[in-house]
Amino acid sequence: MRLEVTGDVREAVEGRPVVVTGLSIGLTDTWLDPSWLDPEALVLPLDYASSVGPDLARTAVLVADHVPQFEAVRTGPAWGDYPAASAWTGDLLDAPRPRGRVVCQNLGNGLSDLVVAAAVVDAAEGQGAGHLLDTGSA
Repeated sequence: MRLEVTGDVREAVEGRPVVVTGLSIGLTDTWLDPSWLDPEALVLPLDYASSVGPDLARTAVLVADHVPQFEAVRTGPAWGDYPAASAWTGDLLDAPRPRGRVVCQNLGNGLSDLVVAAAVVDAAEGQGAGHLLDTGSA
């Protein structure tokens, strides 16, 4: 992987096959212009709708890691008139890549669960609390 630094957002995303964004969540006036992105780009916003606004989302196959939760947050004021997700992110794993641009609005549910679980285990081990269970083999 090669990393380049630029102060020009358009230069950073234009013609790139994969675009990962990571702004603070809730920023305004920071949406990417859909014309800057490759028509076949995979767009992975880590910042929800701070970078990928409704206009860009409507130009793509829009998926989410947890569709019901995505539906609950996409109607918030920061999201504008954001379209509904057309599928779960996991649906794309066993299927051919859809044609055109793909936006994966992953809310981080699974990752959050792992982070919290690791913190609980670390705290329990640090305090000598809890019991290790042998779950056996299935």
